[in-house]
Amino acid sequence: MSAVLIAIGLSFSSTIVIVKLLNDVQETDTVYGKISIGILIVQDIVAMLLLMAIALFARDGDGGSMGMMLLQGIGLVGIVVAISKRVMPRVLPRMMDAHELTLLIGIGRCLLLGTAFQYGGFSYEIGCLLAGMSFAVSPRRRAMMEKLQPLRDFFIIIFFVHLGMQLDLAEASQYTRAIVMMSLFVVVVKPLISYRALKLFRYNEKSSFKAGLTLGQMSEFSLILIGL
Repeated sequence: MSAVLIAIGLSFSSTIVIVKLLNDVQETDTVYGKISIGILIVQDIVAMLLLMAIALFARDGDGGSMGMMLLQGIGLVGIVVAISKRVMPRVLPRMMDAHELTLLIGIGRCLLLGTAFQYGGFSYEIGCLLAGMSFAVSPRRRAMMEKLQPLRDFFIIIFFVHLGMQLDLAEASQYTRAIVMMSLFVVVVKPLISYRALKLFRYNEKSSFKAGLTLGQMSEFSLILIGL
């Protein structure tokens, strides 16, 4: 079971890294850019469901506890959807003119949902992902993205610096074979699979190839999933 979850985790690609790279080269609206982002969104939804499933099965077979936790998860998602459709469209337009309020709403919503899901027995990351998805359905999402972009880029840097500080190269030398095999899967096998799959859907050679190359890396959700 663990090996299957690790293989699934390695198949995910990083949404935040790819979206930033596509924005930097201004290729978000290209065919391969849209394909890549579409695949990444589906991967993030699957990752979120897997994280919820892991949290449920961690209850050691306690059916009542699992059922209560499942109901809590459904209730929290329902509340997020309701607020996103009913409350946020009325509140956001009044606050978008103030840059500081936009930042506070974005950070506060992320922390609030993350804490709510963690308190409900799920991972903090699920709540944060749902916070971003709830903002994505807002008609003012582009304006909000522009105002939150510097903060997003800052935390991307912090994430990778923190990740790098945790790497112990001396200890990693004991797992050279596994590291090489996993790296080959992520960098070579996964892009080839993506390329062949897109060709089956009749996308042209260039778009399939570039989308496959774009997906040739690992997601931050992969690390969370494998860690759990």
